[in-house]
Amino acid sequence: MRIVRYFCAVLLLLEGGCASFTSFQTADVLAKGETNFTVSGSLLYSLPEISNVYEEGNQFVTQFMLRRGISGNSEFQALISPNSFNANYKHLYFRAEKFMSSYTAGIGYTFLASSFDDQTHVFDVPVSLYLTYLPKEHFGITINPKVMYRYIGDESTVIFGGSLNLMLGKKIKFYPEGIIFYDAVIGTLFTGGGLGISF
Repeated sequence: MRIVRYFCAVLLLLEGGCASFTSFQTADVLAKGETNFTVSGSLLYSLPEISNVYEEGNQFVTQFMLRRGISGNSEFQALISPNSFNANYKHLYFRAEKFMSSYTAGIGYTFLASSFDDQTHVFDVPVSLYLTYLPKEHFGITINPKVMYRYIGDESTVIFGGSLNLMLGKKIKFYPEGIIFYDAVIGTLFTGGGLGISF
């Protein structure tokens, strides 16, 4: 646990970025009153790299996520990085022995600045699905398709794509993850991957 706390502190001091693309969880929700924490780091790339709207296309994103169960099948999530904040509602609507699915909806804000006079404000409204296969208690595979409306600078756009992650572990869970998204208006492809640790 000491190593996990050290990892958290180091990640949160590093460069931030947009946390709306990442997942690092399964479709499951927490029991009412239960709390869970996840720290993560991801490398995100834009193809082609652009600077006129997104300021910096390639980023290292660090993130801290707090999850809190609010009923038997729903939870609240707060995602924080050095320059962004997201709040989500997650609802579990199907559970079987090895399969489960849920959906989330939320809002996000990211602040980008290359100088005092060059600042960009990004507002996201993401909606997503979580589809999880759990062949074993300590191993799972989750697909997370997502679409989001984004207002960035003085432009509006729609971004769609998703992530694929593995869940490894019981008490402390590790989430290696890959992502791919496409900005339908600007025409930019975002790819990347990272690792989350949940406890």
